[in-house]
Order: sequence, then structure tokens, then C-alpha cells
Amino acid sequence: MKRTAMGVVLVAMVLVTMVGCGGGMPGAGKTPKETLRNMLAAMEAGDGKAYVDCFSGGPEAKRVMETCAADVAALLQFARKMNKAYGPEAARNSIAGSQWELDQIVKQPEKMIAKIDGDKAKLIFDGKDGPEMVKEGGVWRMKMREKLKFLADHSIKISKLMRESAESVEELVGKPGQTPKTIQKFIAENYGPRFSELQKGKIKAMEAYMIEQGEKKSVEK
Repeated sequence: MKRTAMGVVLVAMVLVTMVGCGGGMPGAGKTPKETLRNMLAAMEAGDGKAYVDCFSGGPEAKRVMETCAADVAALLQFARKMNKAYGPEAARNSIAGSQWELDQIVKQPEKMIAKIDGDKAKLIFDGKDGPEMVKEGGVWRMKMREKLKFLADHSIKISKLMRESAESVEELVGKPGQTPKTIQKFIAENYGPRFSELQKGKIKAMEAYMIEQGEKKSVEK
């Protein structure tokens, strides 16, 4: 299954214990780096309120984060298990690769650079483009894209299928005769068609988004 680097929906990167709980941790920070550090710390501690405060977005963004909580927690666990059994490259190339990349930021903050331009910023990690950020009321938050309202339901369905596929092979990881390739083959054969169908739906939603944006531009002119 193809994925992008860190740009893949940081929207849904929240641990299962986060939803509905809070421990009074800091949320959005006074610098982009501080916000990212706080977000990752909130993930680890299970502080949902602090985590959500690190994002700039409407109800659809929050709905995706909350709904996908358990899915992302399971994927992160799967990525760590792949790393332990086969090494970091296997974890990075697995179905949980995006969660693995985020996990590494916690351990390598020195590789993170914040490019600030007024009230906008972009985070770069190890030479790769990370999330965009905006400054609101003196603090920095992760920017949620407008198109998310069109893709929310599709993102949730894909997230749940990713979790299902990872859990279906989790017991195979590290077993005699199993390799990253055999595990990827199992997922492709058993879940590939369902992923393809969901991806088609997502593409149609994106087309609807592009049409609406084109109509808006026409009205503005």
C-alpha cells in the first residue's frame, strides 16, 4: 500500500487512551517546535485535551482524530513490533510506516527544523517536509486542511482497515519463516481489494472538493 512521508494525516495520530481524558498537560506552544513536542508528549501520556489543542481545525478534524484513536494506537504498536523483529527499515516500509516516522521524532528532536514566515510555519524533520502550522492567539497549532471535510469518512474507513490488516498479521511478526515481504504479501492478498475500493471513494471525494473549489473561484471572479 502506497503512502506519503510525514504528510500522511497527522490528523489521526492519537493514542486510544487519549479520548475522553485529560491530565492538564500543555497543548499549543509558543513556538512550532514546542507545539510538536507537546503534541507528542500528550500522545504518550494519553492527554486528549492537550493533544487536540495542538491542532487548528473544525469539527471534522476533531471527529477524525477521536474516531481513529484506537486504530492509530494499534498501528504504532505494530510498527514498534516490526522494528524489534526486522529493524527500522521494515517498520518504515510497513503499513504503519507513518506512525513509525512520527515515533522517531520523539527520539531525535535535534533533526527537526521550523521554517517560520510570519504567522505560518512548516516543520522539516530529517530533510522531509512535515506538517504546516499557523499562529493563533499567540500560540502555534498544526494546520488542518479544508479538504478534510470531504475526506473525513473515507479517512476513517481507511484507518480502520489499516488497523484490521495490521492486527491480522501481528502474531506472524518474528515467527520462523516470516519476513517483511511475506507479511506485506499477506496484507496485499487479503486486504488489497478493499483498500482499492476505499481509495476509489476517496478519489471521488477529492474530485468533488476540486469541483467545489473551482466553483468558488468562479463566483469570486
